[in-house]
Amino acid sequence: MTEHIKMERYTQSLKGVFSTAQTAADRRKHVHVTVHHVLVALLEAGYGAGPLKRAGIDPATLLAKAAAAVDALPASATSLAFLGPEVLATMAEAEATRMRLAAPLIDIQCMYIAFTTRKHLPPEVGATTWSDGERVGNLDSTHSEKPMPLSAALREASAGFVTLADDIAALCGMPREPKEVRETLEHIRSLIEEHWPPFLRRGWHGPTLDGLVFTRDGGNDHSVMVGWDLRDGIALTISQAGQPSTRRFHLAPSKRWMSGDIELFGALRAAILGLYAEMGATAPSLPAQSVPLPSHGPAPTIEPFGADEPSDRLQKFMQELWEALVPPSGACASVQGELVRANGRLREELNRNGMGNYYPSEATEQLGDTMYSNLLVFMLDTLIANRSNALAAEEVAYLAAARRTIDTDWKQAQRIAELAGEDSPSDAQDMELRTLEEAPPQVRWDELFERTGRCIGNWCIANPILFDKSGSPVVSKGRTDIRSMLAPPPAPAPCNVCGGKGWRPAKSASDYPELCICKGGKAHAQ
Repeated sequence: MTEHIKMERYTQSLKGVFSTAQTAADRRKHVHVTVHHVLVALLEAGYGAGPLKRAGIDPATLLAKAAAAVDALPASATSLAFLGPEVLATMAEAEATRMRLAAPLIDIQCMYIAFTTRKHLPPEVGATTWSDGERVGNLDSTHSEKPMPLSAALREASAGFVTLADDIAALCGMPREPKEVRETLEHIRSLIEEHWPPFLRRGWHGPTLDGLVFTRDGGNDHSVMVGWDLRDGIALTISQAGQPSTRRFHLAPSKRWMSGDIELFGALRAAILGLYAEMGATAPSLPAQSVPLPSHGPAPTIEPFGADEPSDRLQKFMQELWEALVPPSGACASVQGELVRANGRLREELNRNGMGNYYPSEATEQLGDTMYSNLLVFMLDTLIANRSNALAAEEVAYLAAARRTIDTDWKQAQRIAELAGEDSPSDAQDMELRTLEEAPPQVRWDELFERTGRCIGNWCIANPILFDKSGSPVVSKGRTDIRSMLAPPPAPAPCNVCGGKGWRPAKSASDYPELCICKGGKAHAQ
């Protein structure tokens, strides 16, 4: 029966479909809810009609065949119907499809692709292009009656975000520049209007309930969504013609914003830049920091660390930072120290346990709930924010891509934890668990931590004044900055025998000058 399914992972439209299929099977005294019950419920609601037509399939004909299969089932049940094994296998395939597409929920597209994979529908159905409205169900009651134009929705989103940013700032005691966020959204709007006129050709209905304000506008080539929800955070979404998947960029949920662990604007900036990169379009010129700090003296003189140089200098610098900023236990007072601590602790976890303590032990654990995932999220999001333009664009792009991979990798680990916790798993669940466990790793941890170590070194060079997560100056282990660590070592005092020349004058006209034992180096006693 449907209550045995974890329905919170399904869109509202699909929840209604399974409820309808269950009711129909119960009313007709069928033993099982079959794939034909589900197909009838989908097609009678009109879900998937557009993609079916584009795949050359008549929805009415398909509905008639599915209804005939339901009519042929015997009415022999003595209790309520329960989900048949093929429905369970199809649902497991839909969940696998959701993970492959990086979709937040199992939607109608995921279900149809699962039907094609299980050979209940022709493969053309899964290969066709789906719009955002078709994915979630264009009859969803949460959609407003009138479409919201993209430009108007972005302006409304901008105003709402300023309020949200102010609320977060008040709760966390974090200084904010809401104007930059507002201008960023306006910049997105202006670039979309300038470069992608197809976006403005038609409007989509957008839900406005539960604190959610977003829009979907599209044309033949692309569609875009910008929005946020007080429960789920910010999301930027892009769909492209010819690709069955939708690229989604989900930012940190608001509970992590409230903890002050994530630079809100930095996360937004990274998602926007990633969105434009996926589009293959020119990215807007966004400011690199949301809370500028006052200047505190001249720029450091130490050379940044390059990708090809030997690691000895970097290792020495990172060790000096650790000794200067990281306490024997617990978190660091400064962001600089916390970055160094995070990278060190994560490297240690990789070497000792292969990141075993990083992953969720329960399916309900979210990215950031475990100690090591919290350190990783903080480290990456802080570096991606790129305060003081510390990192090259190529470095930021690499880190942003790694951040997206980590999100996907975590969702896969959640699914593994869920399947492993099943008391009586089905054959389909066993097969899915084996497939996930045998899949190659998504994250190259060694490469990532080598890259983040270099980035942290360069980030600290560009940000020598210590500050905490609220952006306020802070004293850490008696230090207010690391500028003394960045300056080159002072020149040695000249030799008190030769005056730094490296040789002693001849004692007589017949003698030769003598090589001083200092060889031009530091002072020494006679």
